[in-house]
Amino acid sequence: MKKIKVTSLTLLSVSLLFLFVGCEKFKLLKDSDMDRVSAGENTRNATFTAFIRSNNYHHNDKYSQLRLYAQAVKQAGLEDFLDNPNDNFTIVMFTDAAMSSLVSGYGYASLEEVPPMVLRHFILNNIIQDRYSVVDLPVDEYVGFKSLTGDSVHFRHETETTDPYLLRINKSPSASVMVRARDLPFKNAIGHVANAPTYTFMSFRTQDAKPDDLPIVSETTFVEKDVYLQFNTTEAGYTVVNPTGDNMQTKMAPALNNSTTRRILLQYNLPDFNERLGRATLMLYHTRSQNGVGAETLVEVYWDEYKDWLETSTYSNLPAWDKGELESSIYIPTSGSNNTWVAVDISGAVIQAYENQHSFINMGVWSKTLAQVFFGHLGHANAATNKSYILLESTPPTIIANVAVNPVNVSSADLFKKIDKNNLTATGASDNNISYFLQELPQKGIILVNGMPLKKRGKFTQQQLSQGVVRYLPNQGVQNTTDEILLEVQDFHGGFYPDIVTVPVQIN
Repeated sequence: MKKIKVTSLTLLSVSLLFLFVGCEKFKLLKDSDMDRVSAGENTRNATFTAFIRSNNYHHNDKYSQLRLYAQAVKQAGLEDFLDNPNDNFTIVMFTDAAMSSLVSGYGYASLEEVPPMVLRHFILNNIIQDRYSVVDLPVDEYVGFKSLTGDSVHFRHETETTDPYLLRINKSPSASVMVRARDLPFKNAIGHVANAPTYTFMSFRTQDAKPDDLPIVSETTFVEKDVYLQFNTTEAGYTVVNPTGDNMQTKMAPALNNSTTRRILLQYNLPDFNERLGRATLMLYHTRSQNGVGAETLVEVYWDEYKDWLETSTYSNLPAWDKGELESSIYIPTSGSNNTWVAVDISGAVIQAYENQHSFINMGVWSKTLAQVFFGHLGHANAATNKSYILLESTPPTIIANVAVNPVNVSSADLFKKIDKNNLTATGASDNNISYFLQELPQKGIILVNGMPLKKRGKFTQQQLSQGVVRYLPNQGVQNTTDEILLEVQDFHGGFYPDIVTVPVQIN
């Protein structure tokens, strides 16, 4: 008999669960039991690191997509850590497609550019203590476990007529991903392979609506060009589709097959704006999701390359799909969202575009959790009322009364240090209504928010400080030195605190 231990979570409350089943069920699944990828050959007597170093994934089609993950483990300096034969881990591995998506989402051009400590955090955030195979989990129930970074990983055993052993990783509000290969046995671990990266988000309270009577100047810039880019894994490149009907859509390729992926590309002119820009809001008219069935949908918005393009059926000057930086995310609810406007804060991208003296901005939109999401567009019969636009707003007087700062003390041996309200607190509004914008990148480390590296003009909220998802990662080998985090503080009215706030960092 075997008992499932569920670790109590700091991110999401999960009740202690005990599952007793017959011992026969806990034998490793035979290859004949699995219609995806078999349980692995010649791995049971090898540690996970030995498998990575053996290059088996280069010679066996079952592992041919793990090259970048293997490189990331080495780059992160985790080979020795994952080589202890006496350990027992459950490791979520990621295919080359997933790692490429991760790298571009981080805002880097290649895996080599990603700092080792960022990769280390991501890899350890997807490893838990003890071994858990699919049959160890209850059916149709999310079970949460504490990862090696203290965050949570959720597993869900699902069934289909053709496959009773499906495995899903993570849950709303985090990105949910289906596993393409599960129960790979190693001497010190069980491995599961996913086709897309997962991120751990905490539930959050959205920013309140600003009052209607604020003394601000606003201007609207409507979309100038919009298409969606279609990519099939069997094709050499992208197909550009000019949408018709309500058919400007995003589509997430399901993890268990090579279905088409679609991503919306939109361009907006940036008009002269003589006031200080306080907020830029992307407005998208959501017509429907999943052919009207509806489900909670995580939509990601990217700031794409500054590259002009022609709205034609075929051309070669598209902004590269994988060069955009993740700017913002928003959830579209399950019901009541058809034929309604969706507002996405893209202030960081637009403010920086103005600072760079850009004359236009390209934005990309992709559905993270649902196969199809549809939006209004220029070619729609109702384009006059449902085409996308960006609302530019000036800054009113701030309601932030004071900002208190205390140093962030970091040990060079720490994987990361949480930045919380003991280090940084503003007053005058509720936590969800106070935002911090990074003015310059730190010199001796990197800031992560929900596991994502924070770029210049990137932001986090005071609510996220209280949730513990804002973290400082010291560079490898840095010790006995100082760093600083320069921030601009903004309230939900759009007003900025008059001073740039400096948070000192002491690395011991």
